Amino acid sequence: MKTLLSLTFSIFLFGSANAQFFSALTERAEKAKDRILLIEEGDFECSDDIASLVKKYWTIGKGVELKTTDEITAMLTPENAFKYMVLTGDEKMEAKHNGSSAAEVIGMVLYLGENAMIRNNLNIDRKFVFKVSFPSCVISEAEVLFICQHFENYLNNSVPNNQKKSIIPAEKTQSIQSLTLLIPNNATELDIAAIKKAYKYPCKLVAPSEIEKNILAKSADFAYLNILWSDKRFAWESVIISCENSEVLTTAKNDYFKASVNKRKWDKATQPLAICRTKSKLAAYEFKSLNKTVFNAIEGK
Repeated sequence: MKTLLSLTFSIFLFGSANAQFFSALTERAEKAKDRILLIEEGDFECSDDIASLVKKYWTIGKGVELKTTDEITAMLTPENAFKYMVLTGDEKMEAKHNGSSAAEVIGMVLYLGENAMIRNNLNIDRKFVFKVSFPSCVISEAEVLFICQHFENYLNNSVPNNQKKSIIPAEKTQSIQSLTLLIPNNATELDIAAIKKAYKYPCKLVAPSEIEKNILAKSADFAYLNILWSDKRFAWESVIISCENSEVLTTAKNDYFKASVNKRKWDKATQPLAICRTKSKLAAYEFKSLNKTVFNAIEGK
């Protein structure tokens, strides 16, 4: 039987209990801001325009270059590695340090050049600057924009030590009540009436193309629903993301979600987001879980 997301109190009286992504360490984040970004070409086979899209939206460092694996390896000499950072986006394993469990993901992982020789290891190493993991390969401009803004958000809010899991401030989650949540109509079999019985805040069931349009327009009045890996819960989570700046506003457990890591053919028009590229459909439980996280943030729980 599915159970509702259980929230725990922390020492942050007014902080949200949503702690999902490993924070960027200040020392690494500051170094990244002075480097050229290298994109590993073979990692992004689902998107033939990845380089141009990253160049369009990536704001950190001194430019973007698309290179093959061999070219990057040749560039990362002891003398030159400090000029670069490397973004990978291939199949990885999120693995617990004790080896008790692991999960296949598409790992968008940023390394400093001097640490990037481990970038093609199967398991994601903690030497990264920042990472976010997807359940399927990145294909759309909307996803690339999210990645670029998401990395920028975390690199600009780095922590001086202890690569702990970051906390979503309660006020970010509270802001959801003033936004309209856009839900892809191919991500659930529920109609809008059934969704609104479970999720009590403004929402619309719309075509994925409308969501992508609002993401690319950075619309201030909307948020959207997607799926990302939670470092805290070591599981896939439903996430509500701001269309305006790609901030993750809240997350909730999604126990029955199944990733599609190995598939490479998707339709950009109807499947621009990971949540659209799965056979796992959102049920009332997932919407109730999201509703509870928003409600608890508003009530200060």
